[in-house]
Amino acid sequence: MGRGGDLSSGSLVEGLRWLHTLGDRVPGAVQVAPSMWLGGDFATLASQSEGISLATVRPLMGYAGWSQAQLAMELERGVWVRARATTPETAIFFCMSDWQSSEAFARDLAPSLLWRAALQAAGCSSLAAFPRGPQADEGLKKLLENQYRSKAEETPDKSTSKLLGRVTQRGRNGWQGGGQTPA
Repeated sequence: MGRGGDLSSGSLVEGLRWLHTLGDRVPGAVQVAPSMWLGGDFATLASQSEGISLATVRPLMGYAGWSQAQLAMELERGVWVRARATTPETAIFFCMSDWQSSEAFARDLAPSLLWRAALQAAGCSSLAAFPRGPQADEGLKKLLENQYRSKAEETPDKSTSKLLGRVTQRGRNGWQGGGQTPA
């Protein structure tokens, strides 16, 4: 089972999502990338389970979510690297590959390699080469906190104060890394 994010809604069953390559064979599924769909009618998915390869369905628990305003602000600030999976093979590789069961994953290498491959595919080779790890992440977090503090001192308005509060709170909880830089 994959981890879709830290947020969940309702019960265990309500919080479970399905990423799959079955397309319109599952009514109500939403296409999220070429040849990649999310959700749909679970009963239909279950009824077809005998003819479905496990490689075509990945259960996810939880989700990550942003308000429209927060996402717009983070996109404007350059927090996110935007990329589009232009081929079905790319989407399937990044979303459905069985890299979690590999020997490299046991040594904590696979997530780092997948992250670097995604950055390379997005045309961000210098960011892909940026060192990762607790020391580098902590240094990056401190640089960003200092930048946000200086911005807050320049323009003390409510939105900047809120942003600074979120950065400070994230700093206390630790930065998880992964698909975005701290904001």
